[in-house]
Amino acid sequence: MPNIHVLQVMVSPGDVPDKVADHFKFEAAFNNTTKHVSNCIGPITSDDGARDIVEMAATKVGGKDELRKRPIIVLYGSVASVMDLKTGILPLGAPERPNIQVGVVNLARYYGVPQGVISAGHNPD
Repeated sequence: MPNIHVLQVMVSPGDVPDKVADHFKFEAAFNNTTKHVSNCIGPITSDDGARDIVEMAATKVGGKDELRKRPIIVLYGSVASVMDLKTGILPLGAPERPNIQVGVVNLARYYGVPQGVISAGHNPD
């Protein structure tokens, strides 16, 4: 699938303890793709758990130096928008949104990491 560049893990295992669920998600992803892996580490993952996942990614690409060269997990992005202050609604069609997203893409380029800006199906890269 040459047009797909990122694997987004969409499910979490419910049959393992919460504190290691992210380990299982990333293990399954790393063992089944060569693409970048995008996933938010859960709120219950400890600092040590996050470090474990970085170690897993480094092992997958051949070490920490290789991970720095090809960051398969330091995806930079946002689903940025403004809020309608009257209603509290997130207006995804707000005219300010593309400007925010261009800024996020430029920051990702500056830092030299892959970006994952969500923009109604359009990737500004």
